[in-house]
Amino acid sequence: MPSYELKVELNSNPDYDNEPVYYCRRCLSLAIKTIGQYDYCDTCSCTDIGTTDIYTWQEMYKEKYGKEF
Repeated sequence: MPSYELKVELNSNPDYDNEPVYYCRRCLSLAIKTIGQYDYCDTCSCTDIGTTDIYTWQEMYKEKYGKEF
């Protein structure tokens, strides 16, 4: 029986803050779903999806709802 060695490199310090955030432009939800090639908000069903960084999204959320997420 052949033996296999699996090598996985783990990044111990992933920089998730630099990952893009996809959000609903109507309600600012982060619950974005994809069906086929179409994205939509799972909260309000809007198809107007935007992208930004997490810090900008947090500020938009605070402005709209008057509280932090």
